[in-house]
Formats: sequence, structure tokens, C-alpha cells
Amino acid sequence: MKKLYLAILAVFCLALLSIQCSRDSNPVGPGISTETQSGDAVLSGNFSVSGSASIDFSLIQVSIRDANIQASPDSRGDFQISGVPTGNQTVEVNVENNMSSFDVSDIQSGEEIRMQLQIQSNFSVMLQNMHRNKKSAETLQLEIRPKKWNIDWENSTDEAHARIYGDGFETIDSVEIEGPSGIDIPVMRTEIGGVYYKAFFNQSSAIAAIPDPERGDFCVITVTITQGSETQVKTYTIEIVGAKSDPEEPEEELTMDISPDKWNTNWIKSSGYVTVRFRGAGFDEILPGFTIMSYNGVPPISPGQDGIHGSSYSAKFYKKDAIALFTDPQKGNPYSVDVTVQFADSTTLTVPYTITIVGPNK
Repeated sequence: MKKLYLAILAVFCLALLSIQCSRDSNPVGPGISTETQSGDAVLSGNFSVSGSASIDFSLIQVSIRDANIQASPDSRGDFQISGVPTGNQTVEVNVENNMSSFDVSDIQSGEEIRMQLQIQSNFSVMLQNMHRNKKSAETLQLEIRPKKWNIDWENSTDEAHARIYGDGFETIDSVEIEGPSGIDIPVMRTEIGGVYYKAFFNQSSAIAAIPDPERGDFCVITVTITQGSETQVKTYTIEIVGAKSDPEEPEEELTMDISPDKWNTNWIKSSGYVTVRFRGAGFDEILPGFTIMSYNGVPPISPGQDGIHGSSYSAKFYKKDAIALFTDPQKGNPYSVDVTVQFADSTTLTVPYTITIVGPNK
């Protein structure tokens, strides 16, 4: 009987030791799932706190919606989640039972994603920036703004830009731009902001790259994109506008556009501009210094600079002033802002224009 007891005790101890060894061979941090798959992505990041509030980072949960994966930050606010599934995913952050979420589209196998997150006074979380390091560059998309080039640009001091977006836009090293006859359009500067890589060039250089431009022509602009040792060639068709080819043709009506027409909630700290441009009959009668932009009774804002350039009047408003017109801008919602100008004969004109809010909600 004693021998049987000792045998049972020995089996029990061996089983306990086996369980302990199994646990020690797969160390897991608090709240992090081990259900990772080879080739999936890695999400890491850091939390900061707005103001003087004190937060216990260990009580925060970061998870991937519809996946059994979550993590809690360490004492410095750093966290990491391995095994993030590919495709479109939603990152959820729970702070004091307040849930914030952020969509991450088209996650690639092996991708490394890093987020900088800030906790607000009401325990909501704002995505300050996100960096994505993909293992391979995907197809990029090209737009050129403005897409209508004016014959009178030869004396313009304004800029145009090539806007590149899509997976891997943040890994672009350089771009080269050419007109339809292979004439180079020098890139003056580049920047990465929001979801775009932008290469800026002078409007005077742009129109000079079009031999004998005629109103109504459509011209193909070529942009060569370099990422490491790889290059992609993209084309975009622009339209020539400006001086009338027929003296008897009536002058175009006065029109206004706002660029960009998608405003980001994160612009509150931006040093960039929103450009309002008037073209057509009477643009040269607009008086600089009197233009304002307003929304729904909020005190109007004035441009940082405005004036007549070529065949248009333009006013550049600071992006941080523009987004501040809205008390609580919501992602995806359209808003109609009013732009008022004054003419040389003291008459005024107010034009409404609809913009769309993008970016994370505050």
C-alpha cells in the first residue's frame, strides 16, 4: 500500500513539473495572446497623457477587434501585439471603460505598425501618428493638384504638387516629374502628411514644360517614383485652361473651389494652408485683404495671404484656423463653409462650399 502511494505521488509530481516547464518555455506578457500566426503583422506603440492627469497604463487594454489578441502597456506606456491578422483591421483601446477605435486598412504580411496614442482628459484616445513599415511596396496612386493648368502661369509664384497615396507612400525616397515632351519640372520640396506623399513644384515651371499650350488641351504628366532600388512610373492627365482661343467666345462665369476639400481633425497643429481660388469673369476685381471664411455663426477667419495670381484670385487660410471653425468635427460628415469676398465697386459675394471631414474624431 505504501509503495502504491509513493508511486501515485511520484506521477503527480512529474505531471506538475511538466506543466511548470511548459509554462516557463512560453513566457507571455500580461494580456498578450499567444495565438500568433507566421507571416502576420506586429503592432507596437506608446501612450502619452494630455495635461496633468495620472493614468495607470497597466489597466489599459489594446486589442484587435474580432481577434483573440490583446495587450496592456508597461509602466512607460509601451505595448506590442504580435500576430495581427492581415487585411482590414480595427484597433480598439479601452481606458477606464471608455472605448476608442482606429481602422488600419490593408495590413500586409510581416508589416510593422507603430502608433503614437494620446489619452485625453475624458479618457478618449487620439491617434497622433501612425508609421507603417511594409515588407514590400504595393501599387501607388497619383493625383496632381491643381488638375487644370493655366496658360498665364509663366509669371505665377504659386505652387502645384503631385500627390501620391496608397500602401507604402511613406517609404518613397524621391520623385521626378516630366511634361509631355520629356521636359523636366523641378521638384522644389517634398513632405509626408496624413495619407499623402507630396512633391511640390512651381506653377511657372509646370506650364513651361508644355510646348505651346492651348486652352482645352489635355496633357500627360509623368511622375517617376523611387523606393529604395525600385521605381514606379505613373501618369496623370491635366487640362490646359486660361486665355480664350476664340475672341468671340464668352468669358467663363466666376467660380470658386477650395483645396483640399477634405479637412483633417488633426489640423489643429498644422502650419499648412487651405487655398480658396476664384476663376472666371470678375476675379481681378476682388480686393485683397477683405476675404473671410465662416461657418454657422462662428467668428470668421481671415487668410494668411491673398491676392491676384495669373488668371485667378487666391486666398490661403491656415489649416489650424480652418478646422477650428468646427466645435466638434466628425469624421465622414460634410460641412458647408461660406467664403465672402469684396469687389472694387464695394459689392460683396458670399459663396458656400461643401467640405468633408476626415481623420480620427476628437
